[in-house]
Amino acid sequence: MLTNLPVFLRIGLFSVILAVLGIIYFSFKNNGKGCLLSNNKEKNKKEITKEKKKTLTLNVVQPIPLDVKNPSQIVPITNCNKIIPVFYKNPIDFKGLSKKERKEKFIAYMLPQILIVNHEIEENRRIVLRIKKKFEEGKEITENEERFLNNLLKKYKVKSVNELLSRLNTNPPSLVLAQAIAETGWGTSRFYLEGRNAFGITAIRKKGNTIKMKGANIYLRKYKYVINSIRDYYYSINVSWAFKKFRKVRLTTKNPLELSRHLTLYSTLRRIYIKRIKKILRENSLDKFDKCRIDPSFIREMNYE
Repeated sequence: MLTNLPVFLRIGLFSVILAVLGIIYFSFKNNGKGCLLSNNKEKNKKEITKEKKKTLTLNVVQPIPLDVKNPSQIVPITNCNKIIPVFYKNPIDFKGLSKKERKEKFIAYMLPQILIVNHEIEENRRIVLRIKKKFEEGKEITENEERFLNNLLKKYKVKSVNELLSRLNTNPPSLVLAQAIAETGWGTSRFYLEGRNAFGITAIRKKGNTIKMKGANIYLRKYKYVINSIRDYYYSINVSWAFKKFRKVRLTTKNPLELSRHLTLYSTLRRIYIKRIKKILRENSLDKFDKCRIDPSFIREMNYE
């Protein structure tokens, strides 16, 4: 059919075809798969990067802050499997209560806050274990997973995942309760009431918010909320050299009586302190609270950014 066309038209058409072929050739040469495919590639790359950043989600407790004035306003524990995650904005004075009521109210005050912090640590541990498994299976980790892991390695002052897992761990709620009871005298001590310090956590020197011990040149830390002292208690347990043996044993058991044996360096009272903790655990049957859990309806998924 082309032979019926005039010569000048055939030459012109042939030139157009060569030009088009040239454009396609150079497009592939410069972009690998042509402009259209290259644009799609860039679009897919952006979508993959965006997806990678969305892959890390945490199950986060949505706590209920309460500003209460007296023990009667403390939320009671009615269902151990559905503890309402209340964190109290101020300390409550339990001095005026009977012994029985003081114990009941103090446990109801402390337990939800302990469980909130336990959940935070356990969720971080769950994510680290998932990342570790991906490493072992030769799978690629996302940018957010890498950043998440590096932040925890730095926070807990370790260089390996296994070291991190030995520190990123929780204690039985009963043991934490027993120590809070011993340190605050069931919510009646000056350091607890004035400093919101439920664990007798000392300050290395007079710096920042501290409270001085009467008759001694010793300072204890002051906190904005009692729940902050719980977080600090855990950080001390999980990082300090003094509790290295405790952390090692904790990897093998969650028995509060067994673990308490390795808290000798927590107090200057040493063995007397351990006997006191064990007595509190036994006399108040605190181990029954080790099965308590935050009400799942207060837990939400949240992207790690």
